[in-house]
Amino acid sequence: MSSPILKKPGFTLVEIMVVVGIIAILVAIVLPNFVRARHNVNEMLAVKTLNSLASALEMYKIANGDYPEAINDDVMTGSVNAFMPYMQHRMILEARKAATKSFRGYHYDYAKRGVSQYTYTASPAVSGATGTEEFTVDETGEVKASHRPPPADPFVP
Repeated sequence: MSSPILKKPGFTLVEIMVVVGIIAILVAIVLPNFVRARHNVNEMLAVKTLNSLASALEMYKIANGDYPEAINDDVMTGSVNAFMPYMQHRMILEARKAATKSFRGYHYDYAKRGVSQYTYTASPAVSGATGTEEFTVDETGEVKASHRPPPADPFVP
């Protein structure tokens, strides 16, 4: 007598592999969209931050006659202490506190260029990963963008 083969309920290995393959394909399709959306948010925030900084610098100039010589990382010393009342957003102060001067994927650098002239630059913290555009604002208050290509891959000949 042959014993009956008991069929246990469950999925076969092939069925599980098909489901895993479909999930992998969906992730490969959706993930680049999330990355690009993150770049767009970082870039939009960089432009808004530069607009706010330009407004704060103009208010500082009206009150003090000229732009600050430097904006130091330590908000307790240097010209940032005098600059703080003109900062409208706490997030900008937090960005200036950071030792790397980095905030939400962008580095911010201030430079006074001469009498009543300055530039404030926002560049991606990791080019290609946190953003692809570099933004600059000057005493005119106009934010200008320039494309920064991601660095070349050192492993590709």
